[in-house]
Amino acid sequence: MEEIDKDKSVNNFEEVDLEGWIKYFDCEDKKWNIAKRYVDPRRSNRLVQKFNQNEKDHPIWTEHLVSGLPTFYGLLCVSEDAPVEAIKAAYEKKSKYSIHAKELIDEAYNTLVDQELKMEYDSIVQLFGRVSQVFNPKEKKEMVIKHDAWLLEEKNHAIVLYFDKKHKGWVNLFLRATPTFYELLGVKNDDSIKDIEQAHEGKESLEIIEEVYRVLSDEKLKYDYDFMLNFYREQFGDNLSTWISKKKGFWDSLEETGELMLTLLKDTDRVDKADGIIAMKGEWKAHLPPGETFYDLLSIGIDDLPEHDEEIEKTLMEKFLGLEGNPKVKIAYDTLRDSEMRKEYNWAMENSDLIKKLSDLEDY
Repeated sequence: MEEIDKDKSVNNFEEVDLEGWIKYFDCEDKKWNIAKRYVDPRRSNRLVQKFNQNEKDHPIWTEHLVSGLPTFYGLLCVSEDAPVEAIKAAYEKKSKYSIHAKELIDEAYNTLVDQELKMEYDSIVQLFGRVSQVFNPKEKKEMVIKHDAWLLEEKNHAIVLYFDKKHKGWVNLFLRATPTFYELLGVKNDDSIKDIEQAHEGKESLEIIEEVYRVLSDEKLKYDYDFMLNFYREQFGDNLSTWISKKKGFWDSLEETGELMLTLLKDTDRVDKADGIIAMKGEWKAHLPPGETFYDLLSIGIDDLPEHDEEIEKTLMEKFLGLEGNPKVKIAYDTLRDSEMRKEYNWAMENSDLIKKLSDLEDY
């Protein structure tokens, strides 16, 4: 059996294009076939017995086929005659990024690179297709639905992952119902590069407009952007127009919201952290600058805290015990006494303007 370095890193996402990436996750599983005709099990007794024997010899293989999982070819998105190098390349991607269990991807790889195992597996897959004649129509339909769902889920997962890794800022903008790049520049998606250049020349030179123009004037970036728009629009379905209309007023003035758009587009780590605080630490929002902070509630300045954690906790305890025990003071104390929580809260204080804007947009 061919060996592979399982710790080998996959390509940096900055070096991966969409078509090159998706080929490992979007494929037909031609080896998985369900017979359309129905045959009485008594007429295929020999086939059924043979399949039952294979079920004893290779329970995992047969269980996967019957449950509707893609074949090993479908799992790795490789053809039946794929060379070992192609199987390795697929394995490197799938072992790290597939929705399927790592053990299953390992099993697929180990089987397909071993010629004897591959031949044995192929014979079982072929037998499965023949013996499926004895399955009743309801069973067949359920198996096909599950099989197609696995393939679609893998494809969608890969697309989401690609844009999350490579174009997270675009996704941030779409999920917050900002105007599209086409709307910001005043062009259509089928306009020529020349039309886009002319529209750009007539726009005020704002940083967000320059970034939009950079994307739409680059054919590869524009292809990715169009793909992302179509994909997420399809995911949202009929709810999309209502959702966009609801948020439209928030983005009316580009002069007022352009900076936030740019932050969503380019400072994705900071946006992610702010989102996490909004989601998990909702009580913090009411106690960030310029309002009353947790430090204010405990009557201590952030610069007045001692250097070491043990001394900080002691100081905060003294402050807490000297104040009337109300829920706000208790939350302030519990937050600041924990060193990691205190770091998070201090970051939230420094980025309170972004947190407020994102919260306002969420509540709009």
